[in-house]
Amino acid sequence: MIPNSSQFPLAIACLMLIAAIPADGQETGYVETVPGVSIYYEKYGSGNQAVMIPNRLFMPEMRTLARPDRTIILYDMRNRGGSGRVEDVAKLTIVGDVQDVEALREHFGFETISLVGYSYLGLMVALYSRDHPERVDRIVQIAPVPR
Repeated sequence: MIPNSSQFPLAIACLMLIAAIPADGQETGYVETVPGVSIYYEKYGSGNQAVMIPNRLFMPEMRTLARPDRTIILYDMRNRGGSGRVEDVAKLTIVGDVQDVEALREHFGFETISLVGYSYLGLMVALYSRDHPERVDRIVQIAPVPR
C-alpha cells in the first residue's frame, strides 16, 4: 500500500527529527547479564536520572528524551535485535528479562531507574518493580498485557 500524499510531510518530519539527534553522549556496547546472555544497548546522555527502555528497535525515538540530567538506555532483549543469540530456550523467560534489567542497572551504576514497557514489556517492568521496589523511580506501561 502506498501512503497518500498527506502522510508524507509527517513522515519526512519524523525522519528529520530522528536524523537531527546528535551523537554526542551516545555509547553502544554489550553487557553479559548472566553467563551466555549478551545484551546490546545504546546509552544517550549522562545524567543521574536513568530511564531504561527494552525493545530498542521498536522505540528508537525515545532517545530524544535524553537531557543533561537524564540518561536514556535503550536495549535489545535476549535473542532480539543486536543482542546475542541464546541457544538454551529455558533462558528465554519473563523472569530472565527481569534479571537483565537488574544486571543492566547494576552495570551502569544507577541507584534507581525509571522503566518504559510496551505490551509484554509493560508486564515485565511491573514485575521488575514488584521484585525491586527500592530500585524504581517510575514505570510507564504502554498497552500492557494483564498479569
